[in-house]
Amino acid sequence: MRYVETSRLQAHGGGRGVPYMFNVVDLVAFQRRSTLRTRRAWHSVVNAETLGRIAYAAVLKEENPQCFLHLLNGGFRELWRLKENTVEGLFRNCLPKLQDVPPAVVSWAQHLAGKLVSAENDYIGAMFILKENPGVKLEEAEKAAIGTALDILKRARPYLFASEKTLKQSSEEWAAIADNVKESLRKYPFDIRHAALEMRRDTFFNVQSRSLAWQLYAEHHPATAVMETLVRAVHAGDSDEVRRLLFPKDDGESSEYPELEEIRETLTTLSKKLAPLRRYVGRAPSGAQVAQVLGIHPFQGSRLIQSVRRKLGQPGMAALLERLGSTNVPLAWKLKQADIASPKHTSEEPDGVDYIFEKAARYTSNQDED
Repeated sequence: MRYVETSRLQAHGGGRGVPYMFNVVDLVAFQRRSTLRTRRAWHSVVNAETLGRIAYAAVLKEENPQCFLHLLNGGFRELWRLKENTVEGLFRNCLPKLQDVPPAVVSWAQHLAGKLVSAENDYIGAMFILKENPGVKLEEAEKAAIGTALDILKRARPYLFASEKTLKQSSEEWAAIADNVKESLRKYPFDIRHAALEMRRDTFFNVQSRSLAWQLYAEHHPATAVMETLVRAVHAGDSDEVRRLLFPKDDGESSEYPELEEIRETLTTLSKKLAPLRRYVGRAPSGAQVAQVLGIHPFQGSRLIQSVRRKLGQPGMAALLERLGSTNVPLAWKLKQADIASPKHTSEEPDGVDYIFEKAARYTSNQDED
């Protein structure tokens, strides 16, 4: 399509739903004078296990809209490469653990992924993600705003982001979790709350019980509360709450996040852009939206859809759309009778530009023999 649009290759037809028609002689001449780039192998990020986790996360979010499962669609290729036991992974890889996913969902994901290639698995995963977090066109600074805020806070308040290896059992770290620990003791009788708090404080500062100190810190990890408050407000599109958190008060009192002054305007703008998307949550995304997330051309995405339809057939597609749980099914996903009865070609048959040139080469070879 790019070669046709730039007049490097002559073609007839084209447009919405109209295939290009090529003259074989033009194809051969183009091949001889052009160096085609080798198509890079698809590096999948969604396997059967990840697909099951994504599908179950969508169910959890539907049952409990307030749960903190922000499946970010920006930077799809890097989303699952972050380690889950890091703070970055906590906020950018918010998927349920595999052992928490019901066996029925795991079985469905394994059956589905076993029939599809890596690019098609990524496409299905992106469908689920975009259903819960519709895509939006963001500037580079807006895409990186949450990650930038996280990095700034880690530098400004390192005691909030301690890990099991870096925990120093310092007074700053205790102060960061003290309120949460005190709140957790409300279930105890009033007369023993103070003693229970002091016992936990002594345990935290006891260098001989480092493992117990880490358990206490991890249970009340301050980074979770600090970042969740901000990220939840941004992704909910609540610009008023974002401004309350980031901007100084009218009486001169500092904001909740004074360290983020340099990016507070970006975060506010980001929340305003995300606000209108709330009404699209729960609707199946268009092919163009999925293609944008995956970084492919919409035409390539439509070919993936057609391939998935042929491989899954009517029962498989019905099960997929039921699990997707969307009332508005895109036209491209609706299975046609022709796809079941007589598919145009099998999955083993080559297609795309390489297949066109192979046919052209056979044609010219026959012409030379004649």
